[in-house]
Amino acid sequence: AKELLQTEGGGEEVDVQLQERGYLFLARTKQEQNNMMNNHGVQQKAGCQNDIQLLTSQQLQNEFPWLNVNDVLLGSLGRSGEGWFDPWPYLRGLKQKCLELGVTYLHGKPVGATRDIVTGSISSVDLQLLGNHKKTLSTNNIQRRNVQFVVNAAGAHSGTLMNLLASSSSGTLLHSLPVVPRKRCIFFFHCSSSDGAIVPYDAPLTICPTTNVYFRSDGPPGSAHFLCGVSPTPEHDIDSYNEDDLNRVDYHLFDDIIWPALYHLVPAFGTIKVKSSWAGYYEYNVVDQNGIIDFHPDMGNVLMVCGFTGHGLQHSPAAGRAAAELLEFGQGQFQTLDLSILGFDRLIEKDGRNGTNIFEQGIV
Repeated sequence: AKELLQTEGGGEEVDVQLQERGYLFLARTKQEQNNMMNNHGVQQKAGCQNDIQLLTSQQLQNEFPWLNVNDVLLGSLGRSGEGWFDPWPYLRGLKQKCLELGVTYLHGKPVGATRDIVTGSISSVDLQLLGNHKKTLSTNNIQRRNVQFVVNAAGAHSGTLMNLLASSSSGTLLHSLPVVPRKRCIFFFHCSSSDGAIVPYDAPLTICPTTNVYFRSDGPPGSAHFLCGVSPTPEHDIDSYNEDDLNRVDYHLFDDIIWPALYHLVPAFGTIKVKSSWAGYYEYNVVDQNGIIDFHPDMGNVLMVCGFTGHGLQHSPAAGRAAAELLEFGQGQFQTLDLSILGFDRLIEKDGRNGTNIFEQGIV
């Protein structure tokens, strides 16, 4: 990031503060164990022989004495190439580099479009821009922009944007974009009993078996602060189009699911206190929870780069390059990585059969 995002004028060096501490997945049941071993086989074939290691219950106990592994059958630990980073320096650095390369940013939202009724392509987009005070949208400041391509990278709002583009010709999409906003909650807690020692600062991001509750340290060494979260159960994981919902954190997730799982896996977490929490959106692909990088079959000049279901920031450098290659060379003409598996065709039902969806095992 430091080299790729460095601007010609020098400027502030981009430091995304990568914490390369790995992910630790744990298996409690035979099915989870089998899935983990199968995933490990795929990783080995992909060249990750030294990066990912399987650990027995005894090996886990030796390396992570703060874990309760009495009912854990197997673990998978990323020794290198895995971790987390601060998104804001990355996003600021990316914006500054784009500005240097000639990108123009318009602050507002799309409110309409013009669509060719024969080809389905979008010829122009109407944008409602911020007013002079740069705080509110102005009904008097609507600009029409002629376009050669439209890139739909609107995240959780990608499905809504696609419907807006389609309705410009009083039409609808034959193939809807299955990307919707789903609410996710994060909790920030302090563990008084560990004092940063029992669960060390450099512990990996750890995923509790069965529940997929995850946690990792956050803050300076010795602070004993952690972040945690979990996806809602399927019956409670609903589309969330009302942004006011983000003002209300679902504390029942912590009380009913997260804390019992944390306490069972890490006895030191018996005395923890939530200090803050917040909610945000996943751009949730309801079909297979994976990204889409492809032109839409109903609107041939609309490139979809969305649906990454919580991994968009991590995938964005590769997704951005892939999108640029498709814009320059045409549909399916990937130059660096063949990402055709993320095409839209996999989401379309043909002859009464579903497409080839991409479901992942061992993901958080």
